[in-house]
Amino acid sequence: MSVAVAETLEESARRIGHHAWIELRLFETLGAWVTDVPELEAKAVVATQSYHHAWHAELWHGLLPSVPHLHAPDLVVPADPATAARIDSLGAATGTVARLALLYEDVLPGLIAAYSDHLGRTTPVTVRSVPGPPEAVARDDVNGVPGPTGRDRRCRRSWPGRHR
Repeated sequence: MSVAVAETLEESARRIGHHAWIELRLFETLGAWVTDVPELEAKAVVATQSYHHAWHAELWHGLLPSVPHLHAPDLVVPADPATAARIDSLGAATGTVARLALLYEDVLPGLIAAYSDHLGRTTPVTVRSVPGPPEAVARDDVNGVPGPTGRDRRCRRSWPGRHR
């Protein structure tokens, strides 16, 4: 059995801020799709997903530390340019099928892998001190609203912004 190595407060805050940024951008991007997607069934899926990501962003924001040397808004940024490009590629995608394929086959599996990595870095102390949000977000992304092709739990592509 391996023991997770605890992150510093600053490392954890940056990681949480990166997750919050991704979820906020997904909320914004998917919300914009709702008016642009012509298929009613797809509109319902996208609208539901948008609200889920708003909730996830709120959960992550709630985990940001409130300490004098860390300004929470400065932490809510992409992990790196590749992460920003991956999320921004959703906004550039055209057509319902292409958008949903990019979301469900690339972005969400990467996000699930990043959250699994995050959970792997938590310690029993940190999990007990902050019950719920990281597990709830990861569980919601794995078991949440099914997409047109469903969720492939086995798909664990690398996420460029994921810390190793």
